[in-house]
Amino acid sequence: MGNSSNPPWQQGYALAEELHDDLDDCMDGEPGKPVDVEAILDRLGVDVTEASLSDASIRGVAIAGPHHRSGILWNRNNHFNADVRGQRFTLAHELCHLLFDRNAGQRLAVASGPWAPPSLEKRANAFAAMLLMPTETIRALAADMDEPIATAQDVSRVAERLQTGFSATLWHLQNLGFVDDISMQRIEAKRQRL
Repeated sequence: MGNSSNPPWQQGYALAEELHDDLDDCMDGEPGKPVDVEAILDRLGVDVTEASLSDASIRGVAIAGPHHRSGILWNRNNHFNADVRGQRFTLAHELCHLLFDRNAGQRLAVASGPWAPPSLEKRANAFAAMLLMPTETIRALAADMDEPIATAQDVSRVAERLQTGFSATLWHLQNLGFVDDISMQRIEAKRQRL
C-alpha cells in the first residue's frame, strides 16, 4: 500500500493504481471513457449520500465505523460539487480517505475541508486524479490527438472525455508529463486573464 516515504501525490497515484489493479474487472470499459466511480463505490459497498451542509467549505465526508456500512456524503453547497465533474472528484477523493485514512480521522468520519491535514488532502487529491484519469487512458487519448497536448482547448477536450474538471485534468496531465512546463504556464496565464 503506497510507500509512506514518498511525497503525498506519489502515494496517492500509487494507491489509485493498486485499486485499479485490484478492481480490474470493474474497471473494464471503453478506452477514453470516464471511469464509473459510482460502480466502484457500489462494488466496494460504499453508500453515497448528498446533503446541503451549512458549512460550504466542506466538500465531502468519508464515514466509516465498525457498526455501520461505509459511506460518503458530498456537500451540495460546496462550489466544487456544482456539476457532475466535481461530484465525481469528491467521491474519488473521499474513497481514498475511506480506504487509507481511517486512523487519521475521528472515530466516525474524515471531513475534507480547510482544516484537514494537508498531506492527507494532497494524497487524496492525487488518488482521485489517478483513479478518474488512469495513465493508460490518458496515453490513449493523447495518441488520438493530432498534436501534443499544449493548449487549454486540448486540456478541455481530455477533461470532457473523462468527465473531470479542467484544473484537476491540467495538473494531472502535467504531473504525468503530457503537458510540458511552458505549456502549463501559458495555459494558466491565459485562464487567469479570463
